[in-house]
Amino acid sequence: MPQFRYLAKNMEGKNLRGTMDAAGESALQQQLKEQGLFLVQAKDVTASKSARKFSSKLLSEFCKELSTLLASGISIVRALEIVADEEGLPAYARSVYLSVLADLRKGTSLSEAMESKKCFPELMLGMIRSGEGSGNIDAVMERLSLHYERENRLKNQVKSAMAYPAVLLVMCVAVVILIVTFILPQFDELFSQMESLPAVTEWLMAASDFLVHQWYLALLAIFLLAVVVRIILKIYKIRRTIDCLKIRMPVIGRLNKIIYTARFARTLSSLYSSDCGGITDGGQDHRKCIRGGAVRAGGGHGAKRHSALPGAQGSRRSCAETRQYHIDWRGERAAGYDAGFHRNDYGGGSRGSHEAYDDPA
Repeated sequence: MPQFRYLAKNMEGKNLRGTMDAAGESALQQQLKEQGLFLVQAKDVTASKSARKFSSKLLSEFCKELSTLLASGISIVRALEIVADEEGLPAYARSVYLSVLADLRKGTSLSEAMESKKCFPELMLGMIRSGEGSGNIDAVMERLSLHYERENRLKNQVKSAMAYPAVLLVMCVAVVILIVTFILPQFDELFSQMESLPAVTEWLMAASDFLVHQWYLALLAIFLLAVVVRIILKIYKIRRTIDCLKIRMPVIGRLNKIIYTARFARTLSSLYSSDCGGITDGGQDHRKCIRGGAVRAGGGHGAKRHSALPGAQGSRRSCAETRQYHIDWRGERAAGYDAGFHRNDYGGGSRGSHEAYDDPA
């Protein structure tokens, strides 16, 4: 049985670390929940090198095809056979599908077979597990296809917006390297005939000489710096502090808030509409799908300490602005969390589609 090293919080907010044997991360979360603890992060210490994660586009296509086949009355085993035999499928995806198919034929449930491959996100596994219990796995697959289609669209929009700045950054770095390594050395003989040089010029000439004759040390320093930064970023408190800075920066912070809020609303809407437990259980699952640690740490625990979800989010500036607070309040008043969060998804629908609403105060 896999062994997990976990970080959890109790009702007082105190961090607790330890190890525990569990069949999977969902089983670990349930065991900790029985002890009054809430899982923050977990790592399988017995697992080998992590498997390659599926992209949002591949997940959307997989869920859409499986949903169509299941809705047509085809069995899950036959549907997976058809999906695995599709032309143009990546080799690694085909091997995973065939492995899941082999586990299904042995009597394993679809969610357990997919969880053992370490390729599918926790949100997808939770919703499929719920669909297996309620018997509407085809509808769950359809919701998942729409969810990952929107996520893929949002990622493409961000990539398109960042393409031009990235090209400019690469060109600027290339120009600086060209000037320092090829152009400045041409003036070395001229500068050597001068009695004194400005401090900035001397610094530039020293940097140029270092990069020309000892470039390998510069590459080694960059490599070591990258390793140190990667180790530091694995520390939870430091990563949480960096995530807080991401959502408080002047311009980029607002963009990150919109992205995190859209992902929060879209994920929790999908979980709640699929009947994945209560709102606190859905909050526990959605936190694994949000990359911002400051946002991720706030949602699940706040909902447990407040009688209403808008109260929990109202205390978190990173996750709830005025518009989301009102939409959450209206959705809770109408007992329609999934509809309220779906309307708050910045990735789907326009601003004009949001109607006026009453002040909850």
